[in-house]
Amino acid sequence: MYSILFHITSGPNNISKSMLGFLLARTAAEEGHKVEIFLSGDGVQLVRDTIIENLVGLGTGKLKEHMDILKKNEFQYMFPLCHVKIEE
Repeated sequence: MYSILFHITSGPNNISKSMLGFLLARTAAEEGHKVEIFLSGDGVQLVRDTIIENLVGLGTGKLKEHMDILKKNEFQYMFPLCHVKIEE
């Protein structure tokens, strides 16, 4: 098992690029790796409830589905000036 950090800088203005990071993080978590996601720049917007509920990437799935899987696998978000663990 590896510990993998995904750094996502794209936000809702570049859906496919930002969603690819979450798809890769989800895949790593499903394979048993420890996943951390560092959001910076426009990527910070991806934790807003309205974005989580509605964002769908072309060929990269729904953000809500990725988040649900990641929460089950106890991943962590990291922001530039704080560190927040998301729990169910």
